[in-house]
Amino acid sequence: MKTIIASALLLLVLPPCATAQPAPAAAEDARFTDEAKQRRLDFLCERFQSYSLAAAARSDRPFAHKQEPLVHFNNPVREAFSDAAVFLWLEDGRPRAAATIEICSKGQISREFTSLSNEPLECRGEEGERWQPKPAELAGRDLPDAPPPKTTEKGRLLQMGQLARRFRVVMKEATTNRPSELRLMSRPIYRFAAEKAGIVDGALYAFAEGTDPEALLLLEAVRGASDSLDWQYTLVRMTSRPLEAELDGRQIWSVLSYWNNPRSPSDPYIDIVRGAYPLEP
Repeated sequence: MKTIIASALLLLVLPPCATAQPAPAAAEDARFTDEAKQRRLDFLCERFQSYSLAAAARSDRPFAHKQEPLVHFNNPVREAFSDAAVFLWLEDGRPRAAATIEICSKGQISREFTSLSNEPLECRGEEGERWQPKPAELAGRDLPDAPPPKTTEKGRLLQMGQLARRFRVVMKEATTNRPSELRLMSRPIYRFAAEKAGIVDGALYAFAEGTDPEALLLLEAVRGASDSLDWQYTLVRMTSRPLEAELDGRQIWSVLSYWNNPRSPSDPYIDIVRGAYPLEP
């Protein structure tokens, strides 16, 4: 899992968050007190706030940070201790990119960024870090055979749940290629409207391992030139592991292991690790 982007676009490779054996009971008690959890959550929020993101063509108008995390989780499926949260950058309420900030088993600080945009973006962070993603591969795609959006918010929410269930996402282990189907979380993790962009309604869904979002699906009811409404979708990775996605049983997308293949700061997904959080003794 992790890459460092230094200034001048220098990429250095670091190993993924290591899997660790369960710590002794006393250490677990210290790490899982309410005070320790709150300190870590505050730290995750501060790290997210330190990154500025904008459309490359409008770099003087940075997107807003959604202050509260969409999901605050650990991943009990994998034995390592972790504490992580998912955040959004918003443009007039519309998600343009997502971030997962994570404290890993040995205190390593991981940052996963993924673009939800159909235009190039530019991100600047701590110590001159830069991420300049090209458009997401499956951004703003027309959803085939979708009924017209309903006229009420409640009706559209029901529709979006039905549309999300048409998708299936499988994650594979990078070393063994062993597949596991990700779980579509039952409710959207974010709901919005963005009238300036012609988005009458939208929702962001997560495909998760346990409670850890590994892929994100954005569904939007978009107003067209003739004032008609149509459904569009954006599907992106939020993991360094390989993914395969299906729509109505037909494969529409796949991505290779992030760490076992060439990487670039222009990738729509990037994995950064730098620094350490002092875990409680």
